[in-house]
Amino acid sequence: RKYNNFFPNLSVSWNKGNWNWQLNINEKIHRPSYRQLGNFMQYDNRFLYEGGNPTLQPEKVFNVEAMMLYKWLNVSAGYKYLKDVMEWTKYIYPGKEFAYNTSLNFDHKQLLYASVNVSPKFRIFRPTWKFNYSQQFFDTEKYGSSKALSKPLLLCSLYNKFALSETMNAAISLNAATTNADGFLMMKSNYSVNLQFDKSFANRTWIIYLYANDIFKTVKERWTMYGLGAGTTKDCYNYTCNVCLQVTYNFNAKRSKYKGTGAGNEEKSRL
Repeated sequence: RKYNNFFPNLSVSWNKGNWNWQLNINEKIHRPSYRQLGNFMQYDNRFLYEGGNPTLQPEKVFNVEAMMLYKWLNVSAGYKYLKDVMEWTKYIYPGKEFAYNTSLNFDHKQLLYASVNVSPKFRIFRPTWKFNYSQQFFDTEKYGSSKALSKPLLLCSLYNKFALSETMNAAISLNAATTNADGFLMMKSNYSVNLQFDKSFANRTWIIYLYANDIFKTVKERWTMYGLGAGTTKDCYNYTCNVCLQVTYNFNAKRSKYKGTGAGNEEKSRL
C-alpha cells in the first residue's frame, strides 16, 4: 500500500517564573499492525474465533491539547477526533454459528480527556497523586451494538512515598478506576493497594526491595463486549496478589575513571 499524508503541527508556549503554559494542535495517523492486517483465523472455542482484517485502514487523529505547569502542579486537557477509527469488536460470522473477533474501521470517534498531577514535598512525605478523566463519544448503537457506550473513566493514582532516611524508603499506593466505556467494551470498576520498601547499603552498592502487590486481591478483569449482534462477558481474578523480595548489587557504584564522565548528559537533557 502507498499513502500520501500531510501532518500539520502547531505548538505555542509561554513561561514566566514558575508558570508554564503550552498549546499543541496536531494531526497524526495510527497505522494497523501486521497482526491486525493478517488473514489468519484463530480457534478459541466452538463459539468464538478471532483473527486479522486485511482490509483494515489507518485511523487519522486530530488532537488539541492545553497544558499548564506550576511548580509541582501539572494540569492538562485535550480533545481528539479519530477518523476511520480502528476498534476491536465481534460479529456473527456470515453463514456460520460462531462469533468472530477482529479489528474493524468505523466512521469516527471523539475523545475528551483531562488530568491533574501533583507532586509536592512535605519533609519525609513525598506524594505523587494523579487524577485522570476521559470519555468517548462513539455511537455504538448506530454500528449495531445493543447498548450505547459513553460512560466516562475516572482514574485515581495515589503514590505516597516516605523518605525515612537517606538509605531507606517506604511507599503505599492506591489505584482506582470507575466503570467506563472503551470502544465496544464496558469495563467495570476496580482498585488495588500496593506496598513497597527499599533499603540500601554501602553507598547504594547493595539495595534490598520488598514489594507487596494487590494485597486485598481486588484487581479483577471484569468487562462486557457489546459487539455487532454478539457479546462476551468476562469476570475473573488473574492472581496478581504477590510478595516479592529483590536484592540488587551495583558494580562500580562509586564514580571512578572507568565509569564515564557524563559526556552525554547535555544531549539527554535536550531530549
